[in-house]
Amino acid sequence: MSGIIGSFLREAMQSVNLPRLLAYGGMDLQVPADQNPGRLGEIFRGSPPDHLETVIITAAQHLFTIVDSPCRLDEVYLSRPLSDELIDVLRSWLNAQG
Repeated sequence: MSGIIGSFLREAMQSVNLPRLLAYGGMDLQVPADQNPGRLGEIFRGSPPDHLETVIITAAQHLFTIVDSPCRLDEVYLSRPLSDELIDVLRSWLNAQG
């Protein structure tokens, strides 16, 4: 995420006060979930806003397909189904937003 979020996107993340959900794949090698809390802390000066929720989709890779272990993106993993956990989290979050 640190390589993607430049000053323009950082400013947008800081200024938008709408509910947001950031989902990360627990098996993502491109954007490792364990690195994101620190980066969000940097963007929001140690205190991410209450309207910003984060969730780790345990068995998902970068595109939220289900995998057994961390992996690079390739056709085998791209053809797998989306994580049911992601779908449940999104459905629940959207319902909570009204």
